Amino acid sequence: MSNKYNNGPFPLFCDDLRPSNVLVDENLRICAVIDWEFCYAAPAEFSHCSPWWLLLARPETWNAGIDDFLAHYMPRQKIFLEVLRDCENELNQNGSIFGSPRLSELMAQSIEDGSFWVSLAAIYSFAFDDIYWQFIHPKHYGQSRLLRTW
Repeated sequence: MSNKYNNGPFPLFCDDLRPSNVLVDENLRICAVIDWEFCYAAPAEFSHCSPWWLLLARPETWNAGIDDFLAHYMPRQKIFLEVLRDCENELNQNGSIFGSPRLSELMAQSIEDGSFWVSLAAIYSFAFDDIYWQFIHPKHYGQSRLLRTW
């Protein structure tokens, strides 16, 4: 994680925000966002993770394991980032000014630099062990020579 946001701001973050929590009218305009029970103040880096709902199933319910989750998640994450970039470009052409880097860039960078895994492990503690040993430990300490027995 970066030290950039250590002193805030700490934005409102919702672990459970997904399409089924958004109400729209007949013109597909957002009318309301519901189900705020999992909201809290979080580091800005949490928003740099692409959403789990790209598979429409929470990571903890993916019984085939984290490798299978990733095999299905990463192609959808790529499509999600392409659409997000297109939307950012369209908004920019319509006069909206974006700072740099854009959210799509930060999300792509989080996968490349591994901060995605740190955020994911913090957000989804159910898979902390698997995420830590498969993605975080090797990046920072190299492959472990210890044999995990649990």
